[in-house]
Amino acid sequence: MKVLVYALLEERASSCRWTLDPEADRWFWLAPGVERFRQEQGLDGGAGKDRLGEERLIRGLADRIGNFEERGVKIGCKMLVWDEPLPLGAAIEAAARWRRMTSGRELEQKTAEGALRRCVQEAMEAEGGFERQGAKINGSRAEYARPILKWGPTGDGGLIDAADGDGGQPDAPRPPSAAGKSAAFAALTRQARQDAEQLRGRALHVPEALALLGVAEWRELAPRLQFAALLGLARLEAAVAPAPPLSGRWRQRGAAPRPRRCQRCGSGEAQLRRTPCASCGRRACAYCEACLAMGRSRECGLLILGTPSRACAAPPSAAPQLSMAARLAPWNLSPAQQAAAAAALRYIESAPPQEKRRAKPAARLREAWRRLAGRFAALSAPPLAPAYPRLPRLLASASNRLRLLRGDGNRADREASALSAPQPLLERDEQPAATALLAATDNVPRRQFLLWAVTGAGKTEMIFPLVAAALERGGRALIATPRRDVVLELDPRIRRAFPAERVVTLFGGSPQRWESGCITLATTHQLFRFREGFDLVIIDEIDAFPYHGDPQLHYAASRSLAPDGATVLLSATPPAKLRGQARRGSLPHARVPVRFHGHPLPVPAMLRMPAVDRLLRALRFPPALRRALQASLDRGAQLFVFVQRIRHVAPLVARLRREFKAVAIDGTSSKDEERADKVRLFRDGAIRLLVTTTILERGVTIPRSDVFILDADGRLFDDASLIQMAGRAGRSLHDPAGRVYFGAPAVNNAQRSAVKEIRAMNRIAMKKGYLKANESGKPPAPAKPPNAVQPTAATPDSPSVAPIAEANR
Repeated sequence: MKVLVYALLEERASSCRWTLDPEADRWFWLAPGVERFRQEQGLDGGAGKDRLGEERLIRGLADRIGNFEERGVKIGCKMLVWDEPLPLGAAIEAAARWRRMTSGRELEQKTAEGALRRCVQEAMEAEGGFERQGAKINGSRAEYARPILKWGPTGDGGLIDAADGDGGQPDAPRPPSAAGKSAAFAALTRQARQDAEQLRGRALHVPEALALLGVAEWRELAPRLQFAALLGLARLEAAVAPAPPLSGRWRQRGAAPRPRRCQRCGSGEAQLRRTPCASCGRRACAYCEACLAMGRSRECGLLILGTPSRACAAPPSAAPQLSMAARLAPWNLSPAQQAAAAAALRYIESAPPQEKRRAKPAARLREAWRRLAGRFAALSAPPLAPAYPRLPRLLASASNRLRLLRGDGNRADREASALSAPQPLLERDEQPAATALLAATDNVPRRQFLLWAVTGAGKTEMIFPLVAAALERGGRALIATPRRDVVLELDPRIRRAFPAERVVTLFGGSPQRWESGCITLATTHQLFRFREGFDLVIIDEIDAFPYHGDPQLHYAASRSLAPDGATVLLSATPPAKLRGQARRGSLPHARVPVRFHGHPLPVPAMLRMPAVDRLLRALRFPPALRRALQASLDRGAQLFVFVQRIRHVAPLVARLRREFKAVAIDGTSSKDEERADKVRLFRDGAIRLLVTTTILERGVTIPRSDVFILDADGRLFDDASLIQMAGRAGRSLHDPAGRVYFGAPAVNNAQRSAVKEIRAMNRIAMKKGYLKANESGKPPAPAKPPNAVQPTAATPDSPSVAPIAEANR
């Protein structure tokens, strides 16, 4: 994609911008009669020309230190347009170089023309050149001595077109006549607002935006998007762009170019590939391989960002003051669930400290500026004023930086560019003060809360009051999970819990792909298409594949949260990093140490047996394994038999069928095309024993089940996966004492850690009084293997069953 670059000259400032449709910018900046309509409609325009509010702020602060005399504000603009389209990346780089070169200060026209030529030249040299009309641009100064179109208002309210003073371009399109100006602007504004509402919270490429907005051709959409961006209703960025420079570092000319980064998934140079591009003409246009399945993200491609979600929170006086118990009562939660849900609600509804609240860059700078002016107001008055002669100039420089932060491009890049820009108005000893001023606007980490709940604790039911609270405040809620089958399982449960709300379910091939709702269910890969779109983000199974260990998915989940929103993380087995943060108190969290039925978790027992490879080759089936399997079958349980390797599933099924001829036995794995049918038969009870891999460690609940984990000492089974597989047993109210066996030749650290974690949760549940009392009035003890399968000795030839702690003595 190629765009046009232009310099905008205002009375007290200048900027360099790029545009998808120059007529939209020309109409926005230069058409007479538009100013009144913009003020009447309250269109301050994040990138617009109405700077009256800022100018009043500048004058007010400057007056306090005697820098300016009170005077009126006169707004006038002129556009200097580079007459040849540039690749999107080069155009953005040219605008950034203008900011670093001029600091946004007011420039004379001739000076601005030279600055524009220099910025374009340096940007194209940095981009490595491109092909134009069959000839290669070599970066020489002669190639950049091109005509610059000058657009500006005339004295009678019309427009002038001139190319370096050659008398104008009579064939150039012009804005509507004076009679139709307000109506045309109103129509454009209405269309931009409609598009912006559909784009709210989204991050889309051009084909996706065309599909979302129902537009057939790009030439129809381009002016609408450009106008929305000018009004501050949308943001336009390159899909692959340079990473922002480090804070406080000067950008030297000739320095190595900053590494590129995919703005959709956050991947760096390691995931980028470069190829010749017919769209922009560059010899090496970067694209991202990490998120290629979601559509090609190119350096010359456009990323269209909607405005963040805006929760319409009612003031405390207007909202009904219900107690926490009354708010949780409709959801019929257990005491442990209520305690965790209440802790999460209190956290996400508590306002962060005022000094840590996120705000738009310009708003944060203005707030810091007010504090600075108030702090040093006394310094500008006698007798201290002579000691601080350069303080007025410091605030004048801050006003230029304020304009920088209102420019085009990536927000982080704007902030970093403003901080690293040359400071011609400051002396060396004043630079630390300016750096400290801008440091007050730094972002803070977004809020996270961990719900650490054991398997079968009812995590889904606990999030219902959190979602309801977000909807009551006028916000939007997202429930994301790594796996599509979990999304499909949650869909009917969420719809039953919130029958009056619009629920949208997103996954690969979803028919609701471009719909919006108050509640969104999605796989984590779908979050690449959202940016600051949700006030509450709930990530379920954060330790599950593919979310666990995938930085792109973590990036997408973080970017989908609105600035003042909160993220709730759900897991029975949080990663070690989060567990450590929770134990140190740096991560707010709540533990749910007991299942909904109030019985303790089954503690796994050690089943001494040979490895599966050896078992399959042996003539004799391990007696202890046979006894344990038969005991579970005799009590009417269905059996999960987990193995590490897919190649072990079919041979083990065949061996078990020979040993237990009257039992319905089958196996499945991630490569089994009939897996869904077999899981359904298992749930229906048609299959009594199912051999499987970790593909079924989550999401499948059988009312009466026992679990056998073979090769439990294998390197593919860590403590988290062992806990998850063990969690398939004892989930039913009618069979809470399911049995779990770790079958292996020896006990390793993963098994010890898993048993330690399960016992710790049982102790916490007992200490807090969450366990139901039995007939004797005491909490029930965890289930143990039956005595019939516990031999008195353990030898390699005589496998045995024993608690893991005893087996290690």
